[in-house]
Amino acid sequence: MSSAAGAYPRWGRSGRELFYRAPDGSLMSVPVRLAASSIDLGTPSVVMRLVEAAGVHPYPYDVAADGRILALTPASGTVQDLTLTVLMNWQAALKP
Repeated sequence: MSSAAGAYPRWGRSGRELFYRAPDGSLMSVPVRLAASSIDLGTPSVVMRLVEAAGVHPYPYDVAADGRILALTPASGTVQDLTLTVLMNWQAALKP
């Protein structure tokens, strides 16, 4: 599949495509075709760049039945003037 290693392999829902995470963090796709008694592997192509997600979930992406991909991707642009408001004891505000 890959000459540079890979991790997190997952079949596409059609069974004709194999996805994996490349060492550089890219999500790769390889077309797979059964030909007589052999397997014909196409050329790997970059699907998108993935983010290294913290947590315990083993796969950083998933492939839906319709072929769409759910993944954490790098943010585009820059984040400026980010404000975070934390409201503590908010349940008290709900009491009459």
